[in-house]
Amino acid sequence: MTDAHTQSGTEAEAAESKSSKRRRLTAEQLAHKRELDRRAQRNNREKTRSRIAHLESIVEALQDRDHDKLVVQIDDQKTEIERLKGLLSGVANIVKGIDSAASSQNGKSEYVEHVNGDNEDAPKCTKRLCKSPVKVEDDDTSMVETPQQSQQDDSNNGAEVAAAAKSPVDTTTMQLVNQSQIQHESITQMATSIFGNTDLDGRMWYVCGVILRYILATTTPAQIDYAHDEDIAIRAVFEGWSSVVEKYPLDRGWQWLKEVDERIYFHRWAPFRLMHLRNCRLIFLRQMMLGHTKGAKGLPNFFAPRPAEENIEHDPLVEYFPWPGLRERMLFRPTMFATNKFMDNLRCEIDFSWGSDPHQLYTLDPTTKTYTYSDWFHSRIIDLRCYPGTVDFFESFPELKADIPMKDGTSLTRLRLGYRDEEEKVAAERARRESRATDWGFSD
Repeated sequence: MTDAHTQSGTEAEAAESKSSKRRRLTAEQLAHKRELDRRAQRNNREKTRSRIAHLESIVEALQDRDHDKLVVQIDDQKTEIERLKGLLSGVANIVKGIDSAASSQNGKSEYVEHVNGDNEDAPKCTKRLCKSPVKVEDDDTSMVETPQQSQQDDSNNGAEVAAAAKSPVDTTTMQLVNQSQIQHESITQMATSIFGNTDLDGRMWYVCGVILRYILATTTPAQIDYAHDEDIAIRAVFEGWSSVVEKYPLDRGWQWLKEVDERIYFHRWAPFRLMHLRNCRLIFLRQMMLGHTKGAKGLPNFFAPRPAEENIEHDPLVEYFPWPGLRERMLFRPTMFATNKFMDNLRCEIDFSWGSDPHQLYTLDPTTKTYTYSDWFHSRIIDLRCYPGTVDFFESFPELKADIPMKDGTSLTRLRLGYRDEEEKVAAERARRESRATDWGFSD
């Protein structure tokens, strides 16, 4: 009771003291003090209003932000996470496989050892989603399969196809492969069945990829004959596939390329078709572990696999695209490219730069009546600038401008180019100098 009385007395004394001080102020001083109080109150109210307006603007900005952009950003981040996971998985697999790789080296196919020998340029095997070619026995002397052998092998080796489905594209591919095995379809029958399925989005992709994966899983290197490859490709373009079939028995690799050329690229002009057949055949031989695809007239340097391509499991069809940046995109977003939209644009809006007479693509031996590629054709093949896309292509896929040269030349300087040796660099530079003095003809 005493404490409460004391506190009340203290407050009364303080109020009396303030009132006393106020009474001691003159009228002018009191007016000045009141003005200062009002000014302080106005400042406080202004700060409060500014803070509220700031918070409201933040809320409004967050509410008005494009939801689709946020979704795209999240998807991009998820893709980047998956890419990094894939790289880490590839590194882990490399580390785990060191011992097993060393122990399995002694069991390598004698045929592959014979072809590669001590050649340091022998092709490396990338991590494709398909079974490696089976070992060739010493008594296997068959070099070329007949159509009857091909159909028999198609049915006998069906169980040898084994691959892990890593994406919807791989799942669809393996389903089509298994379906073809069950029905004992030949390569032509497989192509007809897939290409005729109009409800299948990306059927051109699957015509290429399904048959390729089946061949790689069931064919031995001894069944591949590459002695007449140049004559076969040139004769197919300028005389027709019927002329080729009359002259040569086609191995499975050529049977596959025949279906792709006739069903997808037959409407293109001769230089484009010859470029496609030539490069695809060499990629196929590399995948079959035949080591002659290197050298001055082998695969261009830009077909060399990047680290991601070597260490991440992928569809073997990815290796057939000449642009390294595009191949890398395909490793992480296969569903974007296994579509009708992409394949239609690829076969119609990608070009091969050739401004000369198409008959200058080859030379004809008057004695043997066989064709070989001309030096001029080789000089163009090794230049990535000769594989441009049209304006229409980049309207559909603008994100690929950094990976594929543009037909008008505006994006060439942004491409990362490399040359295998000084000879290849000189040939590419000579081709560019001559092209500047030539009236380029790009139309089909």
